[in-house]
Amino acid sequence: FGKKLVDSTSFNSAILEYDNAIKYDSLFALAYAKRAIATAWGFYLNQVDSTYIQKCKNDIDRALSLDKDLKDAQLALGFYYYYCKSDYRNALHCFNKAAVKDESDYQPLFYMAMVYRRMGEWEKSLDLISRVKRFNPQEALFLTNIGLSYNLMHHYDSALVYYQKA
Repeated sequence: FGKKLVDSTSFNSAILEYDNAIKYDSLFALAYAKRAIATAWGFYLNQVDSTYIQKCKNDIDRALSLDKDLKDAQLALGFYYYYCKSDYRNALHCFNKAAVKDESDYQPLFYMAMVYRRMGEWEKSLDLISRVKRFNPQEALFLTNIGLSYNLMHHYDSALVYYQKA
């Protein structure tokens, strides 16, 4: 998946690479989870069609059957609910489960903040963004979205800071 998070060919490329990894090792739980994440993102950005939604869920089920404690499988399930089903409550539940599994990882907190932002629950989103900021993320995707959140909340000075960091 690498740094090509928004390149339209990257989702298809990532899916193909995970296909290859799974062909090589059909018990590679992380590959199923990562392929599901790439699929959910691809669907959200209209890079793959709705026929991929069930494939996404199948990959998540397979990852969890191989490793019920895999944090990335919970992230994948969160993305499935968020991007494929617009089921924000279940997305939050899954991202929270991932956050509990690894308190040193800010990504589940960030994703929960984005779900709360989508739901219009600004205070909850801002609280989580404040927690994410303590980790000093350097990824442009996260920094841009933190800026966007501040922009939407009319905190323009803070938005500008994060846009510049991105």
